Amino acid sequence: MANEEHLALLAGGVAAWNRWRARNPGTIPDFFRANLDRADLYRTDLREANLVEANLEQSYLIETDLSRAELTNAQLLKAQLVKANLQNANLTQANCSDSNLYNADLRNAVLVGVNFTGADLSSANLLGAQVEMAALEQATLCNTKLPDGTITNRDCI
Repeated sequence: MANEEHLALLAGGVAAWNRWRARNPGTIPDFFRANLDRADLYRTDLREANLVEANLEQSYLIETDLSRAELTNAQLLKAQLVKANLQNANLTQANCSDSNLYNADLRNAVLVGVNFTGADLSSANLLGAQVEMAALEQATLCNTKLPDGTITNRDCI
């Protein structure tokens, strides 16, 4: 289960959390199976965090640093991840359906089995990402940089 101290620190607000992270750079935040649905985590430093099986449904993660985070089996349904940093993150089997990942940085991320059904991946950067068995039905991929470096114009109006 999630580290109760980490949950309490995060509940104290983004500014306090980010100050704590700056003072504790070697500590890996543990939010394993945490319920963070509808959380306002705008510009939160969650790099390298353990968010395995965390519930982040409808969370506000705009410009949040999730680089190298472990998000295996995380629930990100309808989450706002605009301009989020997900470089080198592991999202294996995560549910990102109907999420907004506009301009998100997913370079070198592990996206095996991710559910992106109905998600907006417009202008997202997937360069070098491992995309296998991902569900992309009804996903918007306008100006999305694909793993091989090509840019798609699918769904552009």
